[in-house]
Amino acid sequence: MARVSLILPAASDTWPDLNQVGPLQRALEEAGHETELIVSTDFATNTPDPSTEGWRVLKAGGTGQAAAAVEGLLRAEGEVLVVLDLSLGYRPEDLVRVVEPLVQGQADLAVGSRVEAGDGLPGARRVQAWAGALVRPLTGTSDPLSGLIALRRGLIDETGVRFRAVGSKFSFELLAKLGGRWVDVPVRPLAASRLKRPEFADLRQLKHLADHRFGNLSRLIQFCAVGGSGMIVDLTCYFLLQRVFANTTLADRVVPPTQITVALAMARSLSIAVALVWNFSLNRRLTFSYARSGSIARQFVTYV
Repeated sequence: MARVSLILPAASDTWPDLNQVGPLQRALEEAGHETELIVSTDFATNTPDPSTEGWRVLKAGGTGQAAAAVEGLLRAEGEVLVVLDLSLGYRPEDLVRVVEPLVQGQADLAVGSRVEAGDGLPGARRVQAWAGALVRPLTGTSDPLSGLIALRRGLIDETGVRFRAVGSKFSFELLAKLGGRWVDVPVRPLAASRLKRPEFADLRQLKHLADHRFGNLSRLIQFCAVGGSGMIVDLTCYFLLQRVFANTTLADRVVPPTQITVALAMARSLSIAVALVWNFSLNRRLTFSYARSGSIARQFVTYV
């Protein structure tokens, strides 16, 4: 059996209900596992000390659930690390089930998937199963919003991953950074899944997850999307600048030896320049975000 670190990430001043943890801990111990209990918070103010004996309370360096979860992962001492969102109401047997493939050496990371497969499911769950089948090739799991993920501690050490946790979902951060062998473990939490409005940081994490899964193909798609937006910027500026210069003396002059008016040439040149800056800025921020630490002047000249 293994030593299991059970990590509860707490964010936005919402202290987890530790009374729910007793059955979870007992289930792990009855399965033969030694447990370490950790609450990791992003609270800016002092947090209450848990009354349960043996708890460790950690303060995350960043904000959000992902930052709290990462702090717990990096400082946990167990061989198997389990990150749990208590608000989703996972059952004790769910925790035992996600730990099992790691202990048996069948996987490096296990996702507690709330998505069921099968043709005999009721309508709503059948739609959920279809959705899970669609997102699995893209994200590596049928439930990328899972609130229950277990992984071997060695997976972090072996890959040398450097977490930069942002956003409200710890699942995005883990799935976007960790490799190894993944497995979906079917679970049936007691609470209904609650979808929250995504934050901008969550969209960034989805981009990182796509880059992790597909590498340069993901960046090519982003590059093309940026180029499409640049075309809209280019043509819009071209149209507006023609209107602006049409009422000036530039409309009466031509660029020798052509018959193109100076007004048209200026509109064309400025619209290209605006679109160029737009594309460069968006690609540096989105497509090649990993290169933002480099010299912006050198990168812009190279891009031009």
